[in-house]
Amino acid sequence: FTLYIPHVIIQWLNISNTVSMIVMGGAFILQTLRCIAAIHGTTTPLSVEKKVFNYCIYYCSIVNLIYDTTTGEFVFTDTKYRYMEALSKFKTFLVSSILLGLMFSILEPMEYKPYKDDGSDIGLFHWKHLVNNFCFAYTWHLCLLSGSSLFGFAVALLTGIQTIDLTINPLFGSSSPSDFWGRRWNNVVHKALKDAVFRPMIPNVNPALTVIAVFLCSGFLHEYILMTAELGLSQFGSDDVNDKQNITNVKYGFQTIFFLWNAIILLCEYSLSSRGRHYWMTTTTKFKFVRRIWNSLPSVVVSLLVVFTVLPLAHWFSDGMLEVSILPHYRFGFPMFVIVE
Repeated sequence: FTLYIPHVIIQWLNISNTVSMIVMGGAFILQTLRCIAAIHGTTTPLSVEKKVFNYCIYYCSIVNLIYDTTTGEFVFTDTKYRYMEALSKFKTFLVSSILLGLMFSILEPMEYKPYKDDGSDIGLFHWKHLVNNFCFAYTWHLCLLSGSSLFGFAVALLTGIQTIDLTINPLFGSSSPSDFWGRRWNNVVHKALKDAVFRPMIPNVNPALTVIAVFLCSGFLHEYILMTAELGLSQFGSDDVNDKQNITNVKYGFQTIFFLWNAIILLCEYSLSSRGRHYWMTTTTKFKFVRRIWNSLPSVVVSLLVVFTVLPLAHWFSDGMLEVSILPHYRFGFPMFVIVE
């Protein structure tokens, strides 16, 4: 029932922007996962249930709040430094917005794919295909960062609670697949799935099956968000002819397969580690010669190699998002360079 509410709100308010639809669907999924975690007693931090203020802030926030692992209380910035913390979040918003405007300026004339599909099979590892996927990944990272940093600015300014950015340099700073998915990419969804799925299952279920279940749920929730946007555009949404034409091409299931592939990658990382709990090809890796080569590489090269484990298949995720016009609808309000004929 809860997951049907966004469709009712979209119809009632006649929302026509894909971003608003996705935020609407994502917010209700986030609250559903948090409620599941509360039922199982796996909410972190547990202090959110001790005070009304903590409870309201936690369940209304679309970014992760930093808390003390010892006391479980949220970490507040000193009053004299509150404005500096808020200014730091606003600076992140400005920088990501400028970069996002540049990406929109470059990609908008190309319909968000630098290299068009001319009907020939260029292959998953063709450089043109990889460039297309990387451009979407970087642009989507900036979209997530700009929106979350603005919300983090408001939280820091009004409450003083410290927050974690939704994405933390995932494409150029990741040291392993687990670092990418667990610490750098969409931290809100990661924590919600960890509290609602991973932590309730891990005491009684095989770790490999638990990881697969987490990524399967991630696939399902992304499919739901995609369906929310598709139904909104088809029934109550945009008058743009291109939007109405694109929604007939939305194909479901590929995003779920995409996340299951990443579950396999994480399980491979797990198996390569001698203890099964450390980073991919770090000091605990069994293959010493691989470890030496890996540790000698620049961090940005390591990150790009990590990203390459998923980049050839990233279109399984991005194609659906592009078909519901997520980037064209997100670009409104951002500074762009436009070619005037």
